[in-house]
Amino acid sequence: ENLLSQISGSSYEGIIMRASQVPNAHVARSDFSLPNNMISAGNLTPQKARILLMLGLCNTNNPKEFSNDIRHQFVSAIFARNLGEDVAKRFGDINELKPADLLDPVDSKIDKINNEIGRQYAKQYPNMPRKQLLKLMLKEYPKNKQLIIQKMNEKTEKQKKLEREYL
Repeated sequence: ENLLSQISGSSYEGIIMRASQVPNAHVARSDFSLPNNMISAGNLTPQKARILLMLGLCNTNNPKEFSNDIRHQFVSAIFARNLGEDVAKRFGDINELKPADLLDPVDSKIDKINNEIGRQYAKQYPNMPRKQLLKLMLKEYPKNKQLIIQKMNEKTEKQKKLEREYL
């Protein structure tokens, strides 16, 4: 029997984080391949994923509440509060560095927007307990999702200049 079938068939009630130690690896987030109590770390390193879970993330055992967006926002907020906004931005940017064949520019841009949202939470709520901060992020997730969509549709100055020149 493989490990996934053992986990999914067990009575284990906790959350299991699936991550990869391979540099620049990505653990797929497909819900259909994971048991209900297992979540993927996405492109987070096992260490970063473990820190996220150890920080007293939430009062829920529902893995569906741990989206890639929330992971990026929360880790970035905690890093910004503990290490400063500039260091948190650098960590977030470094996390998005991948070889060209592994780079998904859309996913990378979304991750950077989520990191920016997390840093904003750190500014707004510098002393809010972590569990309360995560609850707030989960509550405001629909609003933040709209912000992500809006920012994804914004054109950069370079794109605007190219359009002016060639259209």
